[in-house]
Amino acid sequence: MQDDARKATGTGKGFEKGMVQKKAAGLIAVSAVIIVCGWFFFSRPAALHGVADKIGLPLPDDLNGFLNQPIIVGQGVGNIQLKKTTLGEVESMLGNKFERSEMEGNIGTAHCGDGGCDQTTQNYKDIILNYSAYGIVFGFRAFEGENLAENDLKLRVISITCVRKGGCVFKGQTPEGIHLGSTRKEVVAALGRSDTWTGRQGSISKKKGVNIDFTEIHPTPTGYTHFSDDDPVESFELFSPDDYSQFQRHSI
Repeated sequence: MQDDARKATGTGKGFEKGMVQKKAAGLIAVSAVIIVCGWFFFSRPAALHGVADKIGLPLPDDLNGFLNQPIIVGQGVGNIQLKKTTLGEVESMLGNKFERSEMEGNIGTAHCGDGGCDQTTQNYKDIILNYSAYGIVFGFRAFEGENLAENDLKLRVISITCVRKGGCVFKGQTPEGIHLGSTRKEVVAALGRSDTWTGRQGSISKKKGVNIDFTEIHPTPTGYTHFSDDDPVESFELFSPDDYSQFQRHSI
């Protein structure tokens, strides 16, 4: 990501890298008549370690087979589907080996016309289920006034990352064969280059519903970023294509 510490703009509230271990944030959406400022996205998923005391220990299970399920860009992972699967269903399918966190915020909305703009504010609460031992995070959002039970909230974003020495826990891959550890060259060949300029951090952000981050394996002595075709994938962030304007990466 562009700064390893992404912050909200407008009236929205966000998360910085140090908070990512249990929290997530972010949305920015813009249309001709409605401007939405806020955030609901994960800052550099590789920061979602939270497992220093678990490294080297055997995993208790494979989350009922989830760790080998296919990644479907823009749709989800296996039978856990974005905008369809509920929080209660995720817990039922994968169990309760997660850390739950939440954060409240608001989104400022401006309805603009010939007579000017009328501004309103909508409050929300983000709920995060962080299966940190597996490097998998699920994000949900509840807006004030929706009156939905927490278990009925629909899945909004999935983050998958490597968290253990000696390899990655999640073994699923896309239909094109892209998985954690695939090289930048393989990703570009299979999915194409980024649909937006993401700056020096070298992420690949695709309108079809995925952000991909890489581990830099050839850093320069001066500390400046040096990207290589051999850099491996360190994380995926999956979201609905309809929400691309909310999740797309931007260069700073």
